[in-house]
Amino acid sequence: MIGLRTARVVVIDDNPAEAFPIIHALGKLGIGAAYIQGDIDDLPEGPLAGIRLAFVDMNLNIAGENDHIIAKTIKVMERVIGKRASPIVIVIWTKHHDLISHFKSALKKHLPMLKPGIVLTLDKPFNYENEPWAYELPKGNSIMKEVGEAVSGLSPLDLLWSWEQVVHEATGKTSAAISDLVHRTGQDPGTDSNTPAHWCDCVRSLLGTIVYEVGGATISDGNSALRAMFAGMNPILYDRIEHIDHSDKAILKSALETAKQAEEERKAGRRLFLSEEQIGKVNKMFLLAPAHPIKGVSHQPGDIHVRRSWDKNTSPFLIGETGHVTKREVILDIADLPQSTDSQSTAYKNKRRIALGKYVPFVLELTAPCDFAQQKAKMARFIAGVLVTKGISVKPKGRAPYLKSLGFVQLDKKDGFELDGLFELIVDARFVFGVPVREIARQRPVSRLRSEALQDVIAWFAAHAARPGHISLH
Repeated sequence: MIGLRTARVVVIDDNPAEAFPIIHALGKLGIGAAYIQGDIDDLPEGPLAGIRLAFVDMNLNIAGENDHIIAKTIKVMERVIGKRASPIVIVIWTKHHDLISHFKSALKKHLPMLKPGIVLTLDKPFNYENEPWAYELPKGNSIMKEVGEAVSGLSPLDLLWSWEQVVHEATGKTSAAISDLVHRTGQDPGTDSNTPAHWCDCVRSLLGTIVYEVGGATISDGNSALRAMFAGMNPILYDRIEHIDHSDKAILKSALETAKQAEEERKAGRRLFLSEEQIGKVNKMFLLAPAHPIKGVSHQPGDIHVRRSWDKNTSPFLIGETGHVTKREVILDIADLPQSTDSQSTAYKNKRRIALGKYVPFVLELTAPCDFAQQKAKMARFIAGVLVTKGISVKPKGRAPYLKSLGFVQLDKKDGFELDGLFELIVDARFVFGVPVREIARQRPVSRLRSEALQDVIAWFAAHAARPGHISLH
């Protein structure tokens, strides 16, 4: 059942009768909602992922001072929604107006990361003492209309919510297409092919073929098998996302306004939001993905290794004092040090020593995926690279075509690199390594270059390696 946790709205109320009109109205809009009664001992094991709209009753069946009552509400929200469920809109849903200001203050103090900080206040219009609950259902519709009007026009919140919905729908359509393919072509005249067991066998066969063709010899456990399945399914998913029909005029208008704002900021030569550090953090999202934290999980193209994480019980790290090449060789191939007629001078040696401390070498795996899938790979292939501290000179790219910069990323010590600051990622086509597959399979990468950036590096490296060269006298 874990694959069905897709509710994006939560209704937190100790009275089910008061929550039902909202859930009923959401259902008519095709929006799934989770209902939480607020009993501390009966909450989900972990926060519900992807909650974007929360109806929250202020008093969850508790007596006492206002701060005591609100403390329970905040605790339930933290357990149910989580501390970073953004972007989210919170609807205060109460008859107790005296609790609203206490709640807003506690929300800022205890859950400050719930952004953009939009809090709507609605009265509960229900009166179950005098009327049967069924008569209250239309009021749920009017409440949802009021919420919709308040949220509409909150660009780009609507864009992010729409993007999440598009991805969810595209995934559902991909699964439906696979099911339909099996239903139409998986009929076997000699068997009872309409049973659930036969359908499951056919889908397992199809997915298994995708997994094996993508992963092949790299499949060593459930994680690597699942990763291969995702890699095989993602191109189908991406295509459905790119070609989905966007018919919501409000969303299209919001997208156009967002693009125009970026254009105006570019013309004005300034950005409203992006500082140098923030650009580095966005670039890290584009360029780097977390590596699998457990050794023994199959390696893949794009894996990045540094000396610190290399298993010392296997072969020496490719760049170091005892590796294939020295750290100095790689760094000096990239560093733009002043030229000196006396390479033995103290000043030159000092500058070189400073350079060695400002550059962090790494190796990037470029092995073709099909080599592993077809169980042909004997050697994993790597090229060298260097993380360069922002502000440190490197050789101009026009003078050093063997270098490729991937841009600047903001790193912190929580990353596998254990570095703080803004660093430029540079790869060097002049240092190419081969490592036996049995050796690299025992290593644990610190990070992974994402697919699009990796394909760019592979194309650049292939062009560099294939250049024929020519003789010309000057």
